[in-house]
Amino acid sequence: MALQKKNVKCAREVAILAPYAAKCCVRDDISNMPSFTACIEYALERVESYEEQYGKINFYALMGMPLAVFDVPASFDGTARYEASLFGSEAFFLKLEAFRAALAKLDFPGVRMVYTNFALRAVLRALYAIEHRERDCFNGVFNRLS
Repeated sequence: MALQKKNVKCAREVAILAPYAAKCCVRDDISNMPSFTACIEYALERVESYEEQYGKINFYALMGMPLAVFDVPASFDGTARYEASLFGSEAFFLKLEAFRAALAKLDFPGVRMVYTNFALRAVLRALYAIEHRERDCFNGVFNRLS
């Protein structure tokens, strides 16, 4: 099966959250040197597994949270973009697109269209929240689960 490539203009918060996902990949023996794609694939799987086991994540609450909740410094310019490349199988890209399409069905205030960049931010934020769900700041993300 041939690998496909997709270049994505990512919000810079992805540059901070992706290494956190990489740390989780290493910890869980997914890979000793996970690629950006492996980190996204892992995060997608964790979100899917979490939602199957406990219920839906409140992405409205999650995406409305300030970057500081995700340990991003307050001085960080979250509006800047950089280009990242995803290399993966057709199945990976179909899964990412399905996640993006599911988010697009939600009506996020102030968001005209849900692009791949938004989906990457959402899945990485969700992984971070799952890993830190005991923190009070994430109660609104998981409040449907009680």
